[in-house]
Amino acid sequence: MVVTGVRESRGPKSDKVDAFALAEQLRIGALETRVYKGRGKFGRLGHVARAYGFVVRDVVRVKNRLKSVLRSRGVGYGAGSSVYAKRERERWLEELPKATRPLAELLYEEHDVLAA
Repeated sequence: MVVTGVRESRGPKSDKVDAFALAEQLRIGALETRVYKGRGKFGRLGHVARAYGFVVRDVVRVKNRLKSVLRSRGVGYGAGSSVYAKRERERWLEELPKATRPLAELLYEEHDVLAA
């Protein structure tokens, strides 16, 4: 795959015409500006950073879901509350109806795994 910076083109505009023109320039070696560069020796670092971003987003998503479950059942937790702390989970689970507790427990387990 090659990514290139395209300068202004004259004449008819269409994706098909532009694609064929770029392919022809690539074939004959006429592309001057290539934007894409391979990852090289930093490839692993890039993938690890991307995976870290995925995990952080997943942790935030689980926290939001957990607070949503509490809010939807009328459980007030206040701004400074530690909803995620292991030592206080039982208190939060006790305030939920029995039918909703398995969902909250599963979200707590997911949170623990992702946070680790």
